[in-house]
Amino acid sequence: MISEEFCSVKNVGNEVSELQTVYDKQLVELRTLTNDNDRLSKQLSQYKQQLIDSEQQHKQLTNSIENLEKDIESSRKELVELDKKVLTDTEHVKQLQRRHEAVSTGTAVVGSSSQFAHGLNDDSQLTNKEKLDKYKEQRGEITTKIKQLQQRIDHSTGELKKLRLEQKSLTSKQGTYSSMRTEFDKKKTILNQCEKDLNKLQFDVERLKQYRTEVRNDDEKMARDQNRLQQMKRQNHQLDFQYTNPTPNFDRAKHVHGLVATLFNINDTKYAQALELTAGGKLFNVVVDTDETSKLLFKYGDLRKRITFVPLNRITSNLIPKNKIESARRELGDSNSIFLAKDLVNYDRSKYETLMNYVFGSTIICSTSAIAQRVAFDEKLGLNAMAITLDGDIYNPAGILSGGDRSGTNRGPTLLEIVGEMNQLEENIRQYNSNNRQELTKLERDYVQYQNLQQQIDSLTNEIQLLELKLAQNDEHRLQIEITTLEQQELNNKKEFDEQRHEEKILNDKINELEKLFKNEGEAKKKELAEIEQLMKKAEKQVDLSQKRSREMQTQIKGEAKKKELAEIEQLMKKAEKQVDLSQKRSREMQTQIKDLEMQLESQRAELDTLTSDMDTLRNTIETNTQSLNDANKTLSNKQIEIDELLSNLQTKRSRLTEYNNRIHTLHQKEQQLIKERRDNELQLEKNKHSIVDLQNIVKESVRRRQLIIEKHGRWIEEEKDKFGIPGGQYDFASMNIGKMQKDAKDDKEKVTKMSKHVDERAMTLLEQKRAMYKQLLTKQKKVLKDKANIERVVAEWDKKKQEALRIAWQRVNKSFGEIFSTLLHNANAKLTSLNGHYDADRAPKDLVLTGLEIKVQFGSLWKETLDELSGGQRSLAGLSLVLALLQYSPAPLYILDEVDAALDMSHTQNIGLVIRKSFRNAQFIIVSLKDGMFSNANVLFTTKFVNGISTVSRAENVPNKKSKDKEK
Repeated sequence: MISEEFCSVKNVGNEVSELQTVYDKQLVELRTLTNDNDRLSKQLSQYKQQLIDSEQQHKQLTNSIENLEKDIESSRKELVELDKKVLTDTEHVKQLQRRHEAVSTGTAVVGSSSQFAHGLNDDSQLTNKEKLDKYKEQRGEITTKIKQLQQRIDHSTGELKKLRLEQKSLTSKQGTYSSMRTEFDKKKTILNQCEKDLNKLQFDVERLKQYRTEVRNDDEKMARDQNRLQQMKRQNHQLDFQYTNPTPNFDRAKHVHGLVATLFNINDTKYAQALELTAGGKLFNVVVDTDETSKLLFKYGDLRKRITFVPLNRITSNLIPKNKIESARRELGDSNSIFLAKDLVNYDRSKYETLMNYVFGSTIICSTSAIAQRVAFDEKLGLNAMAITLDGDIYNPAGILSGGDRSGTNRGPTLLEIVGEMNQLEENIRQYNSNNRQELTKLERDYVQYQNLQQQIDSLTNEIQLLELKLAQNDEHRLQIEITTLEQQELNNKKEFDEQRHEEKILNDKINELEKLFKNEGEAKKKELAEIEQLMKKAEKQVDLSQKRSREMQTQIKGEAKKKELAEIEQLMKKAEKQVDLSQKRSREMQTQIKDLEMQLESQRAELDTLTSDMDTLRNTIETNTQSLNDANKTLSNKQIEIDELLSNLQTKRSRLTEYNNRIHTLHQKEQQLIKERRDNELQLEKNKHSIVDLQNIVKESVRRRQLIIEKHGRWIEEEKDKFGIPGGQYDFASMNIGKMQKDAKDDKEKVTKMSKHVDERAMTLLEQKRAMYKQLLTKQKKVLKDKANIERVVAEWDKKKQEALRIAWQRVNKSFGEIFSTLLHNANAKLTSLNGHYDADRAPKDLVLTGLEIKVQFGSLWKETLDELSGGQRSLAGLSLVLALLQYSPAPLYILDEVDAALDMSHTQNIGLVIRKSFRNAQFIIVSLKDGMFSNANVLFTTKFVNGISTVSRAENVPNKKSKDKEK
């Protein structure tokens, strides 16, 4: 049933997958159509806007052409005026020339040249009439623009009214847009909030990568330092203090401070050797806070080696006073010659002041041996303290000196230098553990938040895009977009309309002001004439006075005035000529400007024709795009219907799939229940099987007991068997009263209980048990005796084989022993004999193993009774011969001999090499030797020697008599 459900679920799942694929494909097509629809809508809006802009541009070009025609006419008028001005300026130049000639000849009145200067001064500003014309022209342009803007505003207002009515109609028909829009705005708000949170988080992924890289680099460095630290700890195991906590919650940092060597640093490594000698064995003492802590560690700390503890509350010191040291420095005349050892180390003074006084407070470090000698023995210095030089020489006031020349030794780092390096490595490890890790932890935390926000943003973005697609397919949304666009355009047009109105008002004010100025010009002139008449009267009086004064001074300054007048006339002539040139240049520019304006006019007329043609094309394009948009909307609606059907079908399939899953879940529960019941049944079955086995065992036991009863009472049963079950007989079981019999049995038990106090009821049972045990013991005895005979027979056979093997080995070893010994020592012989005096191996004693063998040596015809009669070399040869004989008997592929020729002379050594080379051709020997006799028989020589303190090995083949005096094992 479950398999059928699974098949159904699989089929429905496949259908759901297929529908999902189709749905996704249709959704992609829908998005494509929506995008095309949006594109067409945008193009249509753009074309409409282009048409409006083209119409406005058409009007502007028309106005521009009219303005250009006016500008051309105005420029031509200005050109005529410039020509007139050029003629006037030319006439002025001629007048100045004539004036210059008159002044030069003395016929002109001095000072009259100012009239010409006044006539030549040009006002660079426009006249009021020109300003008025310019302002009116600008006002005309602004008025035209205002009319265009008003047309745009009226057009957009009408369009907005139509679109709002259409939107209202769609809202009453559909009513789904508001809910979709609400959901869209809600998700958009959540998305904006997530983006704000993401920006507020200010998470930088590159920064996280950088910190990860730095921490990874720190980990690599820390691993190297840890390996180096562990290596140094292994090499300097005396610096490693291990213990177990003596009590629960034991505070290691508070109670155990560590070895003395680890609690300080040296100021300069040149003092390391002297400070190490100063502290001595105290460097390896363990510092604890109190003596109670040391007792606990001794008792329960599981210490693995002997440790000396230094309790901080118990130590005392003998510190050399500073005034004595200063006095000694003055006496020596050198402030850097002696130092208190304590002053050359850095430590935590709040904790270890007393400790450092105890370790370093009574020793002086000296720069030279002479100063150290005076510090230790010179009474004048008043120190009489232990002095140690930088080279490690020790001067004890008790008269003990130690040290010596260390300049030739290749000394490695001192213990304190090693401790300093280890402390530095531990500090580096602490730094690596703290560097960037807190910041990385924070960044990792922020990264999780960043990922959550990013995932939420991605999810919301997808949902919003889907909603946008749905909204884009909604006519109400499309209308809303068009309404929003038109409202924005209307707002911009109104803003520009207000600005143009403001500019028009400013121009009207300026025009009114100028027109008012022209209106009041007549009254101003009358007033100005009255003022001029008054000024003229005053001027006449002043002229009379001036003429009188002029006549008085005319004679005096006539010559100077003439020169000055000529200079002024020349300047005015130059200015007038310059003005003529400027006017002519301006005239040429005006002619060029007129030509440019005419060309621009022709260009704008051509542009107007092109624009008219483009407007016709745009109208045709708008009609075509409108038709395409309508077709696209129909296709989009059809596609939306298909997608809705697919979505509905997909939801139905998913509902079926959910239903199947629920059914499968229910079936799984039933299956689990059945499995549980099956297991319970199997368990009950196992119990029943065990019960059956127990019953079978009971039956077997009953059968066995029945058999025992039959065996025990078999004869009686055979005799009485015929009487069993006979009615009225003694064994009529059917007529027996079980209740009476049980009562009789109970009475019998009570009797037995009473009798058990006087009679041993187990006696008969024990008798039977003992008889059975006796029979078993007899059976076992027979078996043991049989096994004993077999073992004795096998042992006898093994003894015979062992004796035979020993005899054969004795014969072969004896033969080789004699041959090798006679080779090593000429005219001599040796062999192994039994301790009972039998020399012949063929006549060996029966128990050769227990008897034992001894070495007999013959020189000439005389056999030596004991080896004590031999010399050391002879004994060595005998022993070596026996060893080689044994090796020949039981050969091996490789032998290693270490200086076996140490007690032999050169000839015997050479004989040994000869024996090995000839007698052991199938084996390889590695021999350590210092004698040439052995070298001459070697195939390959390896020599070792020290070169610059380094052991080197060299190899040579077939080199006879090779010497190696530098051999070292």
